[in-house]
Amino acid sequence: MKLTDNDDPKAHLTELQQHFQVMLQHRDNLVKMGSTLSDSWFNTTIMTSLLESYRPTLQTITAAERASKLSSGQSHQMKADDLITFLIEEAQHRLINDERTKNAETALAAHAKRSGNNQAGQKKKPAKSEKSESDIVCGNCKRPGHTSGDCWSKGGGKKGQGPRQRKSNKTEEELL
Repeated sequence: MKLTDNDDPKAHLTELQQHFQVMLQHRDNLVKMGSTLSDSWFNTTIMTSLLESYRPTLQTITAAERASKLSSGQSHQMKADDLITFLIEEAQHRLINDERTKNAETALAAHAKRSGNNQAGQKKKPAKSEKSESDIVCGNCKRPGHTSGDCWSKGGGKKGQGPRQRKSNKTEEELL
């Protein structure tokens, strides 16, 4: 049995739960027929039925089991029911993260719409009746992009408020 890939986390969670129910039914049927299945064998079957995206989760589980075995000196094999519960919780966390991401994207789109930016963070182009910043020319310094009230040059409304220029390393004697 192999779980199918589904891009929708909500549908994936439902399919995962159904997948595990079918696996448990098959295991119970085999036990009723007299087969002896170890948790280790069934856990391996569960792990191999999962998608590649679960590999980090499975590596964490197996590493935790090894660490537990090394620290206690005893082998504490995870029960199949515990493994299934753990994997369903992982799928639920993926669903929660997906919802969080969708909410964040919605908020970002709403913010961009309010601030006049498109999704790429670029300002919207003005309507033909509006003048863009590049169409405006300063009456003070004659440079485009601002008016004389916002001009940093001498005679402008914001004289001296512009960004500071780096001072040169020349000494006063070199300047004279």
